[in-house]
Amino acid sequence: MTSPRRIFAALTAALLVSLFAVPTPASAAVAVALSKQISLSDGDQITVTLTGVPATQGVYVQQCYQPVIGQRAATGLKCNGSLQQTDVMIWASMDGSRGSQPASAPLTFTVREKVTVGSTGYECGAWNCFLFVYRDHRGLSDTALDTVVPLVFLAQQELKMRSFGLAKNGASVRVGASMNLRSDSMVTEQGVDVRVKSTTPNVCTVARGKVTTTVRFAARGTCTLRLTAKGDAVFKPLVTEVSYKVG
Repeated sequence: MTSPRRIFAALTAALLVSLFAVPTPASAAVAVALSKQISLSDGDQITVTLTGVPATQGVYVQQCYQPVIGQRAATGLKCNGSLQQTDVMIWASMDGSRGSQPASAPLTFTVREKVTVGSTGYECGAWNCFLFVYRDHRGLSDTALDTVVPLVFLAQQELKMRSFGLAKNGASVRVGASMNLRSDSMVTEQGVDVRVKSTTPNVCTVARGKVTTTVRFAARGTCTLRLTAKGDAVFKPLVTEVSYKVG
């Protein structure tokens, strides 16, 4: 049986192929190269290299949520940053316009897991956000330079703790009681192994065996268990905690 992890990875790969296969308009004159484009995390700094910006023109470089060629803020374009928020966008020009960066040089760009417009945040995930390059305010309606490049962020892993025998977070348990968890069922919804560790060993202990992982409640107090799953090129690492009242 194919694991959810493999299915997700295959779908992600197929998605990337489809994204990169989407042609830019024939009139597009800007080539965009990124130092990193997949397995992105919030706050990653990437290098953007532009080629083909005309000598007397400039462009905006923004991270946008599901942008469409030809779209602008007035027609629903959702992006991070503005000329007043230059830490999350770039204005680059070939003619050295005051306040702009040189479009002929490598540009440093910070990516975010969300695109925020006003008080509304839009999650990027693996397929919702793109780097959008388009003419600056001196030729905003000109779509000839519009270029869209996918930005693929690490996916969040999901965990259903009840599926492998853990009681509900915050539940009360008796001193001397135990929970027996099936080790082979301790995986995220994406199929990644989950490890359990007690951060309060004076109250509860964890013993992992080949078949069963046993949580024992040894003394009164609050038992806190930390659950972790490794990350990779597709998934973020997972770290979460549950607590029980032992009495």
